[in-house]
Amino acid sequence: MFAITWVNEAYQHLLEGRYDQVATFYERLLEQEPEIVEHYWYLGLAYLLLGQEEQAQLTWFVVLGQCEVDEGALQTHVLCQILETEAERQETGNNYQLAWLIRGHIRELAPDNYDNLFHFICLDILISDSKIDQLQSWNFSELLASIPVHQVKEKTLIQSLTLIARIPCWDSLDFIRYSLTSTEKNQVMLAIIADAANQLLYKADYANYVVHLLKVCLKFDPQNLSIINTIFGLYRQYQDIDSLVEFAKIFLERSRTLTEKLFGSAQLVATLLKSSNWQEVLIATDQYFQYLLEFQFYAIETEQIFIQNSFILTNQPLLYLQDNPQQNRQLANYISKIFQEKFRANTNIKILPFSNEINHSRPLRVGYIGSTLDAHPVGYLARWLIYHSDREMIKNYAYLFLTEKDSFSEEWFVNRMESYRLLSKDIQAAVQQIQADQIDILVDLDSWTVDLTCQVMALKPAPIQVTWLGFDASGIPNVDYFIADPYVLPANADQYYSEKIWRLPNCYLGIDGFEIGVPTLRREDLGIENDAIIFINFQNAVKRHPHIIHQQMKILKAVPHSYLLVKGTGKADEIQKLFESIAQEEGLPLDHLRFLEPCATEMEHRANLMIGDVVLDTYPYNGATTTLEVLWAGIPLVTRVGEQFAARNSYTFMVNAGITEGIAWNDEEYVEWGIKLGTDKNLRKEVSWKLKQSKKISPLWNGKQFSHEMENAYQQMWEIYVKENC
Repeated sequence: MFAITWVNEAYQHLLEGRYDQVATFYERLLEQEPEIVEHYWYLGLAYLLLGQEEQAQLTWFVVLGQCEVDEGALQTHVLCQILETEAERQETGNNYQLAWLIRGHIRELAPDNYDNLFHFICLDILISDSKIDQLQSWNFSELLASIPVHQVKEKTLIQSLTLIARIPCWDSLDFIRYSLTSTEKNQVMLAIIADAANQLLYKADYANYVVHLLKVCLKFDPQNLSIINTIFGLYRQYQDIDSLVEFAKIFLERSRTLTEKLFGSAQLVATLLKSSNWQEVLIATDQYFQYLLEFQFYAIETEQIFIQNSFILTNQPLLYLQDNPQQNRQLANYISKIFQEKFRANTNIKILPFSNEINHSRPLRVGYIGSTLDAHPVGYLARWLIYHSDREMIKNYAYLFLTEKDSFSEEWFVNRMESYRLLSKDIQAAVQQIQADQIDILVDLDSWTVDLTCQVMALKPAPIQVTWLGFDASGIPNVDYFIADPYVLPANADQYYSEKIWRLPNCYLGIDGFEIGVPTLRREDLGIENDAIIFINFQNAVKRHPHIIHQQMKILKAVPHSYLLVKGTGKADEIQKLFESIAQEEGLPLDHLRFLEPCATEMEHRANLMIGDVVLDTYPYNGATTTLEVLWAGIPLVTRVGEQFAARNSYTFMVNAGITEGIAWNDEEYVEWGIKLGTDKNLRKEVSWKLKQSKKISPLWNGKQFSHEMENAYQQMWEIYVKENC
């Protein structure tokens, strides 16, 4: 450090920011010792710190101008080191403007000092109102091309990278590439870049930059599964299906252990399902089940913490692929058990013990945790439970892994609950808040669909934990109950669920109906005659199993003058290819198919259901919200009942609505019911009339009754807990 060459009195003035005293001191000292060159350097620095740039330059250059070439080069080097030391001191004190000023003069004195240049650029960015604009003004692509590789110190590169990687523009990527090729400390730099990516990860405006940022990292560390998974997660967030498939395949190809391969295989299957590319789905499914069956004899074998903490997502594709709960629940329960063990071992989040002192006078506190209490199918259905809640007996709280409230959540949840908290991705905040609120019963609305919710449930921050509505039961050992009814699970389901099944007396769900908008679909616009029969399949891509589509084509082939309208998520070209290929296999002319664009709103979607004569349900994963919308609209439905929860949703809704017409227990009955309803106008009218009458008497359409039954179940669960634990 050159600070030791300062005269002590002057240095003390410097440290205390009395730069005028520093200047006065050296002016007097030079009168006594004019031959000491360093005094001029310190005096000029004092002038510079006072903002007297011309005086500073004059002081330095008068001396340098009198030196021989070699002596001048040496003295310039000494001066630059003195200025460098002071610039670093100013930077340490966050005095970026002064540090920038000093480094600017070093740049003039030593333009080939690339370390100083990089520091100067960073300071230039820091003091700017628009960091992106300022960074772009440096035109990094040209600047970096002029700087030889390995001419900048690793420390400087790392310090610069820490700032620049967080500035979302393409020039930053140029700098990152340069840095990674200029040093051997790639792992340190990759960690800095990964941290920058995490800082920007969930800001929608920066998604494209973050993807490119991580792709640069991947070139230097191609086996890094964490980077691949983060890129995959970004594409999933923004529904880029082609890129999702690409990176799901990359992840699987670069996986080494069985655990990694199973996790990657599940991601690939889930992604291909969304694309409607069933030719690839079936190939990937065989591999997925091979890994799944093999894994039941092993423990998790990967050092990848992100896999351990999200391993429960491996279960997600099961319900869409086959209806075999006796086997699949056993596999899923094992994976969920392993997930809970690993996550609890990995986390340092502490759970406070539950109090044995029960306050019988206060209302029961029920918390709902998930990511769907907004304008989401789960939100549309769950709202009636909260709307009719007995607030004298139950206090409702919501803990949502969301970043913002929408108008729907404001209307139906925010003002009807004791608390509606947005947690973003913060598991610790969720757990601490649940315990601070002294929640008695915590209800999971996500199950296998969201790892964050599963992580909270694995920690068990509430005495009683329940899964309801959003998906099948999670199988997490710390979940106590799964809400069902007499129909949605078969009588023997207790044999393969780890949770206790709590069957409500009628249906596991009850609602007061749906808002319906103005239809925008007309037969003439679709080229369909008024006397034609219109079948509907408005389900999402993941539910459209080819096997049930084959049955639907058989129905169309047997019903004269009939058409099938297809709408839902997925890649449009793959959807059309899927249905048309199956139609050709079944000998159905392609002009019987119509492919529709998504509706602008949910209300428009519900209104457009009215164009249909009969709705054809999916299997092995039935409709849920869509089925309820269809029944509310009074449209006949054909459903194939299975064994698993997802294959019995429509069954319980129809039975509770007083309808048996359209309930099929095998493929043959499914086709028969489709043909009956398609050819018998009177039967369709009869079913529609029954559905209309059901709105007056059915528990399915009585949100108040359902809320009472659900909250009565909560009270009974609490009584059991108190009896067993207090």
